[in-house]
Amino acid sequence: MAVPSAQQIIDFLAAAKKPHTKNELARAFKVKSDDRLPFKQLLRAMQKDGSLAKHPGGAFSLPDGLPEVGTIEITDVSIDGEVYGRPTKWSENQGEKPRVVMTPERKGRPAMAKGDRALVRFKKSAEGYSGVTIRTLDAPENRILGTVKKQGRDFILTSANKKDHTIYVIPAADLNGAESGHIVIAEIQPTRRGTPQGTVRVREVIGALSDPKAISMIAVHEMGLRTEFSAAVLDETKNMKVPGLEGREDMRHIPLVTIDPADARDRDDAVYVYPDKTPEGWTHLVVAIADVSHYVKAGSALDKEAFARGNSTYLPDMVIPMLPEQLSNNLCSLAPNENRACVAVDIFFDDKGNLQKYKFKRGIMRSAAALSYEQAQAAMVDGITDDVTGPLLEPILKPLFEAYKILRKASHAVPPDGRGALNLAMPERKIVVDENNKMVGVRVRPHFEAHEVIEEMMVLANLAAGLAEDSIFRVHDQPTPAKMEALAEYLQAFGITIPPGKIPDATTLNDVLRKVENHPHKHLVNEAILRGMARAEYSPDDIGHYGLAIKKGYAHFTSPIRRYSDLVKHRGLIAKFNLGRDGLKDEDRAVLSEVAEHISATERASAQAERNAVDRFAAAFLAQQVGAQFNGSIRGVTGAGLFVRLDDTGAEGFVPTRSLPRDRYVHNEKQHALIGQNTGIVFRMGAPVRAAVVMAERISGNAVFELVGAENGADIPGANFGEISFNPHQGGHRRGNQRRGQSGPRRGR
Repeated sequence: MAVPSAQQIIDFLAAAKKPHTKNELARAFKVKSDDRLPFKQLLRAMQKDGSLAKHPGGAFSLPDGLPEVGTIEITDVSIDGEVYGRPTKWSENQGEKPRVVMTPERKGRPAMAKGDRALVRFKKSAEGYSGVTIRTLDAPENRILGTVKKQGRDFILTSANKKDHTIYVIPAADLNGAESGHIVIAEIQPTRRGTPQGTVRVREVIGALSDPKAISMIAVHEMGLRTEFSAAVLDETKNMKVPGLEGREDMRHIPLVTIDPADARDRDDAVYVYPDKTPEGWTHLVVAIADVSHYVKAGSALDKEAFARGNSTYLPDMVIPMLPEQLSNNLCSLAPNENRACVAVDIFFDDKGNLQKYKFKRGIMRSAAALSYEQAQAAMVDGITDDVTGPLLEPILKPLFEAYKILRKASHAVPPDGRGALNLAMPERKIVVDENNKMVGVRVRPHFEAHEVIEEMMVLANLAAGLAEDSIFRVHDQPTPAKMEALAEYLQAFGITIPPGKIPDATTLNDVLRKVENHPHKHLVNEAILRGMARAEYSPDDIGHYGLAIKKGYAHFTSPIRRYSDLVKHRGLIAKFNLGRDGLKDEDRAVLSEVAEHISATERASAQAERNAVDRFAAAFLAQQVGAQFNGSIRGVTGAGLFVRLDDTGAEGFVPTRSLPRDRYVHNEKQHALIGQNTGIVFRMGAPVRAAVVMAERISGNAVFELVGAENGADIPGANFGEISFNPHQGGHRRGNQRRGQSGPRRGR
């Protein structure tokens, strides 16, 4: 026979039960003289990669352990961050693959995750094997989330990334159990001779495309969100119970109420306003928040998992909670008429809404009622009560509403009568899904004054917490000069000017919003201002909150069930006011910068997952309506085309330049428009349009539209963006001048 395979040699030595020299192996496999050199090279390679062990005298046998250097695949990462792997090359004849405990990566090198592969130096001890990374073999940027499809005799992978239109090939040997219709995570393989470009290996099967939760599963995995709680985490919740009164104030006589969405499962904040003013003429507000810190101890498995998640994530058809259900929906949810542990603050403010005094405490409370926003609105604002709100109206709800009116004025009135917090009017849409997790429409969430009652009281409680203790703050930096300059140019088209040369404060922008309150395109101004804002985040450095017009001392305190930042703040307050032994320690304060950076990142990841899921639900909805026409507006302009958002659903799609009336189009950034250089027709951001659905793809979230009646362009009536100049000889995007197969969506947003 010719040169045997490596597996044939392994099988032979396993059956032989004794070492064999190179010559003995050559005779056993009848290796001819012409094949001696490649046979020798094979034995040397097998020895090098650990498949064979060479004994003194030159005999070979199967190794009884791992070689000095070899490759592993990470199989598990414990709640404590311990990383475990198993060798990638191992004969079944050697028994079970040994587990390798990885030495922590050196500073500056990211920790490996499940599925990563690495070249490792092994060390054996009485406890087993440990490993030190020499170099990683997989790069996260080479990983792809997508769906497997059978195409003829081959398997291909279609990426879930709407910007990636590559068709990847999956060799049958690299399917790793995946089948057509599976959602998988794959990694791009190095291009070698005989291997087609774009070849991938399946790392992990996520689930089936037919699963009703497939869209959310994709969003979860592409953003690396954690969905399962380990046994260690769940075990810690098993014997937990509400604490007694020792070391706590008995607050059960205070008729605190919770006001939440009708479908809320976790209620973590309750409020009460004393009907009579204090002798100083102040209003006395009590805000009680679930005492999550009592149950989630620093350093516990629960704490590590909550920190890793950073926050809860809300997708159209599912919630990924930060804490297990035993806490989030039971012990930490302020259910009516049930004893619950809380961290509370007594807040005193004057008739101008100025915070005068506050006191933090730990207590045991009993909520008097669990109200929905609709119930509270009907009772407090419309005077319509039911069996629950009727008895609460005079003693509880009316004092709450009177206190709210003071706080609302303090927040939004023009200084010096108020702070002048930014008052953007942005309707919130909610995807409506049926029992099969299919999108059946979109509902604009109703906004009640009852929402603002709770919002104003939570802002005041957060302000008190930030002023009282200096661990982590919720900060919002002022906009950049470049963004404000672009905003000023845009507003000029609506006859609005803002003072040049300086960053306007929130009061100035509120003046702009008031001027366009009755303008037919006020939503464009609101969106333009929102786009000009910096991103709010967490920081141990208190730089204030621009949007709320708070110069100092704003923190997140009121939602520790769903935000780790609030749990840190609770621990800080417990330490500051000696409210227990489970407060923030000095060693915890030493890493607050890293904590703030991490939870800011998890918040961004959750927000992106939510956006991605909404895009895919909307695309799945549109995929059933190809050819249908909808009203919408242009929400983005690029040289490659237009992004259009539909009015009814909020779904977005791309209109490629090549589908517009034939012309040479130039993207004028100052005009926020595509301008036809031959005809002068304009397609401007914000303009109303009618769009027909050409294509929508459920997995990527891509949708392609075509404008109906586009011959006259699309502009904003009543707005003056100045003279349009065009040059027939100026370069631009001409319909049909793109490469075959290339289209607008390939450019991305």
